[in-house]
Amino acid sequence: MQLLSLYPAGYPSSVTSVNLTLVLQVSMYNPNRANFHVQDGSTACLYYYGAQVGFAGLPTGTIPSESFVTLSIPLTVQGTAPLQGPQLYGDVSSGILHVTTAVTVYGKVTTLNIFTHHASVVSKCSIDVSLNSRGIESYTCQRSFSLET
Repeated sequence: MQLLSLYPAGYPSSVTSVNLTLVLQVSMYNPNRANFHVQDGSTACLYYYGAQVGFAGLPTGTIPSESFVTLSIPLTVQGTAPLQGPQLYGDVSSGILHVTTAVTVYGKVTTLNIFTHHASVVSKCSIDVSLNSRGIESYTCQRSFSLET
């Protein structure tokens, strides 16, 4: 995960607008002996206290068997409208902007050219962005997986 840019206009006295680009490095591993096909509808979202403020669709494609694939996904927020509410003033005064991300990957794998299994993986991260250093202060992530036959 990398913070590509953070430009809070007016910081530290009064934030009037925020331009933030967060680049997620999403690594996916396919442990199967067959290719995994990433399907339409896979997304990456950026949230500020539950409100979606950034979105990117993930490309469809194939993850070869027993292989890793890494995607760089930029999520960008610009302007004053997305980052608003009572939490913004608290975040600005503390110098830490609290955001969360959710990456959802939908796909399928076919084994023996007979059995098709659909899977979804969700990774959610809580991220603290430092307004002073314009970098990522800390983050924690959790993931979940579901399989349908």
